[in-house]
Amino acid sequence: MVNMQLKIRPACTDDIEQLRLLYDEIIDAMDASRWHAQWRKDGYPSREDLLAKAIAAELWVCEYSGELAAAMVLNHSYNPGYSQAPWQVECGEDEVLCIHTLGVSPRFQRCGIASAMVHHAIAIARASSCKCLRLDVINTNRPADLLYLRLGFCCRGAFTLNYEGAVCTQFNLYEYVL
Repeated sequence: MVNMQLKIRPACTDDIEQLRLLYDEIIDAMDASRWHAQWRKDGYPSREDLLAKAIAAELWVCEYSGELAAAMVLNHSYNPGYSQAPWQVECGEDEVLCIHTLGVSPRFQRCGIASAMVHHAIAIARASSCKCLRLDVINTNRPADLLYLRLGFCCRGAFTLNYEGAVCTQFNLYEYVL
């Protein structure tokens, strides 16, 4: 789907305050629903995390009709617990692109933004000669599970991952082979 209203671009440091508000909005909506990513306003993702990722050119944003509607982090870093998964392809750390903290404002959900962001991540991974994309989804976030399955990711199983502050430690690990 090509949507002229969508613009995906690297985040800049000037976006940080808007991003903090975006994630607060997402957290409020998840807290009011039965789906939770275990993100916290006073914790993850913090303003400092977002700033560091923007400076490292790892933070991406999506504007929808000129408004900041979504964000995600793309990098080669992953939780040590990923070593438990039976991955489909063997690859070095620099051959794996990981998606982190993909979130869409509740005001813009059901507009295809999350799918567009994932397709953008796939394009970046291909352009970077990566062999695959990987990510984890906390097992309390069923809509995210369904998104990645619909987009062709393969669930490699549920594993215990340790993230500071996470109430639930069971995560579904996903892989998309390029």
